[in-house]
Amino acid sequence: MLSGVLAICLVSLNFKSNRLDLVARQAEAILAQSHPAALKAAINQLAALKASHPSLTTDEGAHPFTECALFADNIKAQGYTWQSSWHFIDIPYYSDAGKTYQFVAASTDTLGAMDALVGMLTNTGTYKSTTYYQQIAAAFPNPAD
Repeated sequence: MLSGVLAICLVSLNFKSNRLDLVARQAEAILAQSHPAALKAAINQLAALKASHPSLTTDEGAHPFTECALFADNIKAQGYTWQSSWHFIDIPYYSDAGKTYQFVAASTDTLGAMDALVGMLTNTGTYKSTTYYQQIAAAFPNPAD
């Protein structure tokens, strides 16, 4: 479950695929240089998901840390659309000065997801009561995932 969380965290930035790859590759390079133990720990977390769900991790080759950045977007087509709203925050744009429209924000978004997922990765806070944790645990019931 932690590797799924890590992969979803990386995608929560919601860049387009080619830009997200660049950001993730740069993050990998920085970690390799300044915090190699952290990079190794992250890659070890990703290995569990690759072993248990190989059909979900087909993009992860020589650079699994970088390539998992697209994970959450790539798994949507395989029935994992429940996490789609975690990748953005809708902010209405009103082009007509002074005119407003009814806007209802989503109940889940990237800020809530990141807060819950950081709590999960650090085992702090009330993350277990969040919809984010509960949906991940339901989709990836093996704690190693």
